[in-house]
Amino acid sequence: MEQSSTLRKDIDSFQQISKKLSDTIRSCGVDWRDEQFQKMTYAIQTLAASTKQLVSDAAECEAAIKRFRQIESGK
Repeated sequence: MEQSSTLRKDIDSFQQISKKLSDTIRSCGVDWRDEQFQKMTYAIQTLAASTKQLVSDAAECEAAIKRFRQIESGK
């Protein structure tokens, strides 16, 4: 159970950091519209897509850990 809880905390933290980064870049974009901004925006979009996949995979992993614990305990 402890690994599952730790995994969930790590996932939540990663999501918060990614969202904060994305929001910060988006807010800066109002004043900053050049090639560097476009590259950074693309990188953030790529990171967001990877984050979404990571969260999905982690949720599946967390569910598998819970199932394993249930089987292990004989429930």
